Amino acid sequence: MGIAWLSRRGIGLRKFGRMVGRVPAPAAAVLLAGLAATIAINWPGHIGWDGVIQLAEGRSGSYQNWHPAIMSWLLGITDAVWPGVRLFVLFDTLLLYGALISLVRLGRGGWPAAVVAGLMIASPQLAIFPGVALKDTLFACSGVAAFVCLAHAAACRRPRVRLALFAGGMALVVLAGLTRQNGILLVLAASASIGFIVGVAGRSARHGIVCGGGALAAAGVAMALISAALATHVDADFDARAGQIKQLRVFDIVGAVRRQPGLNLDELRRADPVLERLIRTKGVGLYRPGVHDSLSGDTVFGGAEDNAPDEAVARQWSDLVRGHPWLYLRLRAETFRWLATTPDTHLCPAMNLVGVAGPKAAMQSLGLAHRLDKRDVGLTAYMAGPIGSAFCSHVFFALLGVAALVFLLRQRSPPDIAMAAMLAASLAFMASFFVISIACDYRYLLFVDTAAMTAALYIALTIRTPSDVA
Repeated sequence: MGIAWLSRRGIGLRKFGRMVGRVPAPAAAVLLAGLAATIAINWPGHIGWDGVIQLAEGRSGSYQNWHPAIMSWLLGITDAVWPGVRLFVLFDTLLLYGALISLVRLGRGGWPAAVVAGLMIASPQLAIFPGVALKDTLFACSGVAAFVCLAHAAACRRPRVRLALFAGGMALVVLAGLTRQNGILLVLAASASIGFIVGVAGRSARHGIVCGGGALAAAGVAMALISAALATHVDADFDARAGQIKQLRVFDIVGAVRRQPGLNLDELRRADPVLERLIRTKGVGLYRPGVHDSLSGDTVFGGAEDNAPDEAVARQWSDLVRGHPWLYLRLRAETFRWLATTPDTHLCPAMNLVGVAGPKAAMQSLGLAHRLDKRDVGLTAYMAGPIGSAFCSHVFFALLGVAALVFLLRQRSPPDIAMAAMLAASLAFMASFFVISIACDYRYLLFVDTAAMTAALYIALTIRTPSDVA
């Protein structure tokens, strides 16, 4: 009966075989298995120090601005529906895997993509990180999903559906932009890709510029409105951004003195001689290129840093940058190397993400108990192998991203442009840490890894083979 049905529609067995061979079902099956496994091995989710604080803020409805308010708000919403972080990690996991599975609709390949998908789901980035309640996980998952959505919009020929996909992609990229301060780079890349895709499709550069500019303006307005709404729940007496900037500047000054002990610190000597003396004594001994906690974690030094006048620290840091630019660049390069290469997994937290842990008072208020069971220990051991190897190397994935970016820009189909924009955004995001990094936590550059993996899967799905050409 099936053969007769095919024959009546002019589909021969050979043609039907070619059609079946081109359906990328194996990759989808592998990713679905990965989705189920990721949920199963991480359920009911992992939450660490930052997550516990944000969950407590979300439940109370009062936020500090040391962490992104969007995280506390989302954790509060999901916690109200189902106490804990279950819904939050489920949202992240479905967002990431849903985006990856949807890519098969754009593809022509089968088994090569299934191999790539198999390597992806075996990585800690896809197997474990989606189960951790972190802003970095939310950023990576929403960022990948946003550009996948734009790729689908680029391939779609139905105007209303295409507009909805563009809007969905921008909504997700706004979520990413609110999750990290340097996430604005994703908003810029997404808007540019919309402009390019629309311009190429309509063969009108002016139309593309208008659409791209409109998308950027709409995203900016949305981010401003959401930030203003969330700010009503933020403790106005606590200016965390100024504190973070001061920490970065003190970190650079201490590193400079460690490299050049005779460095002039006149501004601090006049305004805060206590901090100036501590920098030259205790600070240089505590300093580690990628570990600011070694300074702020010390009671004496951390207290002096907090009490130091912001203006004096800013002037001293400006003198360092203007008067000793090469010293400053060497400091930044060394700190960035620690973040990008994770040279010491003990000093650069990478495997202490699983389980449940946090401040005692916040844990008690939430009714949470410390958790590090046998499964958590096993997951930690699973991460310990790849971390530091090429399988979990930001440098490797950055290089993979560069190669994929070059390949996609040579093809330049509309969906390729969306994927290329994702890679460009991930590389720019990574580069921004050259200026702002003061810690080497592996999770900070999770988006770089997931973006490169997503692009590799997309290329494996869409690359033309000799049989496709024939």
